[in-house]
Amino acid sequence: MVDTACKYETTQEGDSRVLVIDCRGCENDFDLDDCLQGVILSFEGEYDVEKIILSDYIERQYSQESLLLLKRVKDIAEELNRLSSRETDGKGCEGCPLNPTEMYPGLKEIMLSSLEEIFSSHLRLIKEIMSKEGCTRCRRSAKEELTVIGEKLLDLRSDVLLKSYGVLR
Repeated sequence: MVDTACKYETTQEGDSRVLVIDCRGCENDFDLDDCLQGVILSFEGEYDVEKIILSDYIERQYSQESLLLLKRVKDIAEELNRLSSRETDGKGCEGCPLNPTEMYPGLKEIMLSSLEEIFSSHLRLIKEIMSKEGCTRCRRSAKEELTVIGEKLLDLRSDVLLKSYGVLR
């Protein structure tokens, strides 16, 4: 599993910004399935990208619909980054699975390593919140935040199913 951004550069093609990921030195199989985490982590630091190119001896280009889906994954990842900085009251928060500094980076890592697994992990966290004693403020905040994240994940999943298979949610 990749835990850092891929080696990349941003170039300009006319009015378009292009994120070119250098895959030549990578040991993965030049495939977005293996490289999603590194690509999204690279993409997070950039703005107004209109095309992503995975560059090896051949190149794979992602634009239009596929780029929009990648942008949505990036936006959810950035939202999880923001949520991880939420303040807690500090009483018993150390080691708590609902601590935002623990919960959201973990959820982001799961999402970037396995999009299929994010839904079961999200559901597990919701159940954990409902059964947790105490932590009223944290539970309320986490419930609201996970509801928003859940809606974004379901919308993403629906769009992938619709665009890939013509399946409506």
